[in-house]
Amino acid sequence: SVVIDLREATFAPGVTTLHCRSVFGSIEVKVPPHVRVELGGGGVFGSFEEVGHNDLAAASPEAPVLHIIGKAVFASVEVICRPSKERRAALPRPQRS
Repeated sequence: SVVIDLREATFAPGVTTLHCRSVFGSIEVKVPPHVRVELGGGGVFGSFEEVGHNDLAAASPEAPVLHIIGKAVFASVEVICRPSKERRAALPRPQRS
């Protein structure tokens, strides 16, 4: 299994392409909320999917795009959108009553 954490990466304007191929394993790609993700891969007895939806990047036409292509054979490729630990710590916390 592999985790590719891109939450602190700097993305150039336009499209960045990431090629992922997994056989009998898993790849988890973590992306920051300001990046729009486009998937162009597929799974054979596995999955190639975005977990959750990134509404923040989808709303911005100027958002950088990460195009992920590849295959998952008896495996999975999952893309997860979440802020980095530093950015998550800076977010306001909900009040408990």
